[in-house]
Amino acid sequence: MSFFSIIGLNHKTAPVDLREKLAFAGEKYEQAITQLSNESDIEELVLLSTCNRTEFLYRSDHNGKDKILDFLSKTGSTPVNELKDFLYILDEFEALQHLFRVASGLNSLVIGETQILGQVKTAFEDAMDRKSSGNNFLQIYQQMLQCAKAVRRGTEIGKGSLSVSFIAVQLAKNIFSSFHDKKVLLIGAGEMCELAGVHFNEAGVQSINVANRSIDNAKKLADKFGGKSYLLTELEEAAKDSDIILASTGSPDFVLTKELVGKITPKRTHPLFLIDIAVPRDIDPKVEEFNDVFLYNIDALNKIAQENQQARNHAVKKADDIVLNKIEDYKKGQYTANLGPVITSLKKRSEEIKQEELAKLWRKNAHFTDEDKKVIERCLSLVVNKIQHDPIISLRENVQKEQSSRIITVFKDFFNL
Repeated sequence: MSFFSIIGLNHKTAPVDLREKLAFAGEKYEQAITQLSNESDIEELVLLSTCNRTEFLYRSDHNGKDKILDFLSKTGSTPVNELKDFLYILDEFEALQHLFRVASGLNSLVIGETQILGQVKTAFEDAMDRKSSGNNFLQIYQQMLQCAKAVRRGTEIGKGSLSVSFIAVQLAKNIFSSFHDKKVLLIGAGEMCELAGVHFNEAGVQSINVANRSIDNAKKLADKFGGKSYLLTELEEAAKDSDIILASTGSPDFVLTKELVGKITPKRTHPLFLIDIAVPRDIDPKVEEFNDVFLYNIDALNKIAQENQQARNHAVKKADDIVLNKIEDYKKGQYTANLGPVITSLKKRSEEIKQEELAKLWRKNAHFTDEDKKVIERCLSLVVNKIQHDPIISLRENVQKEQSSRIITVFKDFFNL
């Protein structure tokens, strides 16, 4: 028997150094999903990997869990028994509730952020395109979207929602009293850097420049803010006059090294504020050894995120109630979906018994007219229907209260179906 399960880790359960080992993007993502979806024990698989979480959503028997744990152990170079301390392993409705909360923004670093829903959708749609997920996950996907939309419509969880990029700007305000003369460098040209650029621009910084592996992408983003564009090979030139540097690339290695920062700090007369929101990290943590260099990685954003959550507690409670109601609806749908064949079987069996008894009655009473037979058959049908009515109603009510398999088994045994 297969189960819907989740094995994962996130910003709450694991430190950034382990998360970056188990982050999957590009070729690493391709290899992971290809290898695991080809395992005979894993029937369906979705891989969600963001800067704050890595989660394997899968349908399998218990052997599938062992295959994924072994894969993570080898990838992270960590024994399984040690790795489990940082993982959550969820099954069935507990896993479903977790997924619904993630998609609704309730499990994010910044409560209420909307970016995660798009990331979850992309993960599911990629799995569907690859045929690594099927009809079971399609149904879960549709229910998940309905839940996330209900949370958005029914609460203020997203009102004034703060993205990770916005929190980065808030952190910079703790270092600098004014932004009007500050120069910002964005390393990377993706969505996170673009959002940060928007927030820094709104905060009134003097300039926003962009360094990226692709000069075309760097120029495209820099042009939005009237800034300059640089290649990563020109990073020293780009960084030397910057006051604030935010990095978010997909590089597996440090982009801003201690050596490079060491070259530009002697020429500075004011603090250098560094924000690393990439996983794996883009900035060598050893840069903090320099005076007047302040570095925050993505885990450091937790402090402000926790402060934000306090103001959203009411909305979170309401959102959680919506999630729980959606889970209950899903349970009822799953339980009652199994009733159709059972009820059909009961009615078929009852009809067979009725026809057998009528055939005996006709043989023993050859004097019955056709009209007599119609009356008797109609009367017997009414009796059978009334006898069936209460057990069927009771069955429908009870399978919504507890797991359907036990109730249905007892019901089938009782009626010899």
